[in-house]
Amino acid sequence: MKETEKINYQILEPLLNQILFGKSDKPVFDNGKTDICKDFLQTRSNYEKDSWIIEKYIGKQTEIILNNFSKEDRFSTFKIIIADPLYIDIIIFQAKVNNNGISISNIENIREEIIKQLFIYIQNDNVNFYIKRFFALYFEELFYFEYVYDNQITEDEYLEIYSRNTNPKTLV
Repeated sequence: MKETEKINYQILEPLLNQILFGKSDKPVFDNGKTDICKDFLQTRSNYEKDSWIIEKYIGKQTEIILNNFSKEDRFSTFKIIIADPLYIDIIIFQAKVNNNGISISNIENIREEIIKQLFIYIQNDNVNFYIKRFFALYFEELFYFEYVYDNQITEDEYLEIYSRNTNPKTLV
């Protein structure tokens, strides 16, 4: 990807809001804070029992928002994903761990399959495993963030989270 090409990370705002508040709208802060949705809070309190619960929750929220993206927004999503080459390396590593029979020659096949599945999302609006997995990794930190209140988020906290998640970042 060209260094000069601009990627629109602000398209992730509705997804961020969906994860935190259960709706894509910008939050309204009364007295400098607002409620976090119960599903997020429940997922956050239960993730230690089941580490995949975060991925399942974010995957569900991802489908809700990304299924309604325009083709242009889907392409922006694609660019966000491929702008972080570590993601594809993580998926390849996981595939190798889960299948010891993967040889070095198959790594490029895996990489091509991942890219193919990302293109399918652009063309068919099919939010597949690779899209959900990326955003589960991308937004996972929301569950570890130290919120001042147990069931609310302050406007300052939201602005910090918003800034970190609507600008380029790596998954490390």
